[in-house]
Amino acid sequence: MIHIDSVDTGPNSSVVSGWIVDNGGKVVSAFYLEEETETPLEGFGLPSPDLVGAYGGNHENSRFRIQIPTTNLNGYLIFQLANGERAVKPLGKSSGAEDFVNVETHQIYEGAYFGRFKRISDEQIESIRISTGLPNEIDAVEVEGIKDENGWISLKAWIPESWTIDAVNVHFQLRSGEFLTISNPGHQARKGIQAYYLTEEFFRWVEDSQAPLKIVEIGSRARSNITRRERIANRHEYIGVDIKQGPNVDIVADAHELSQIFEPGSIDAIFGMAVFEHLAMPWKVAIEVNKVLRPHGRAMFLTTQSWPVHESPFDFFRFSKESWASLFNENTGFKILNAAVGDPARIISDIQTDATSEIKHAPGYLASTVYAEKFSETRLSWDVPVSSIYKAPYPA
Repeated sequence: MIHIDSVDTGPNSSVVSGWIVDNGGKVVSAFYLEEETETPLEGFGLPSPDLVGAYGGNHENSRFRIQIPTTNLNGYLIFQLANGERAVKPLGKSSGAEDFVNVETHQIYEGAYFGRFKRISDEQIESIRISTGLPNEIDAVEVEGIKDENGWISLKAWIPESWTIDAVNVHFQLRSGEFLTISNPGHQARKGIQAYYLTEEFFRWVEDSQAPLKIVEIGSRARSNITRRERIANRHEYIGVDIKQGPNVDIVADAHELSQIFEPGSIDAIFGMAVFEHLAMPWKVAIEVNKVLRPHGRAMFLTTQSWPVHESPFDFFRFSKESWASLFNENTGFKILNAAVGDPARIISDIQTDATSEIKHAPGYLASTVYAEKFSETRLSWDVPVSSIYKAPYPA
């Protein structure tokens, strides 16, 4: 994935700043391509400690600030990766597909690509191509059998087995012959998903605080080489808490017993990513979070609304947008600032009956997030130890 932070145009050139996190591949070279002219570029491989927190330890040099010798950008920024792959980002007019369609479906399934896009422009489409690079790449696939009706564009195309979903670019050719490209449509679509936006809203609140904060992450162990410590500025204190010792764990503790670890009102913020579904008694954790948060401290938790069973046997719950109010409310001492679900999904039954055959048409979501503020103490308690309910060892 290539993300553009800014494009600054000067008298004779343009400076493009952003970051790249494609498959963990290190960038070895970069160039700008326009009308078959390749211009070598420098300024990649810059320090990026913030991306390490979001994407893992192999992204410590994933930012770029590149000067392109033109003020009229209408080409492609191309990065050659150490693993032999290329990452491509259209610039200028070539990147205008986001103003042409919204991404609704973007999938690879059993060797085929499936896309569904909502029109936001009436401009005529002549053809659609998909590739892992430019529209004229040798491996680009011309899509046949495009359905373009009632404001929706649907397509299916057989693709090489080596393609990964994050490498796919979709190119819309207009009647004028111009190609408009959506680079990595899945990540483009995620920008508008409220469940993920709320996580960023929490981190922005942390970043905007000039006063030092004491911040606890529950479930901090770097199970997939991903940590979020680097998302917290050095002026704040980050404490990683997990049920087991491991990378990125400062304190081994059970989230159900936070008040036995931290003093009352001593924490400014608490968050957890993909941990609430693994809590045996999430209502008790909500009470414990209240106990250790200071007044007006904040909490943010992202978890699942629908997801396959994982970390069994410690996979207990799924959360709707409405369910958060049963955990974070005036009785537990919280005000919900916002709650949302996101990542649209479908559930398909392996054994279909009349009762289950149509559920694939019903909307579902993968993610659910709550962002809450403590406004009072709580008198509630749940004095039940987890050990009395579940005695199995937690998965490694």
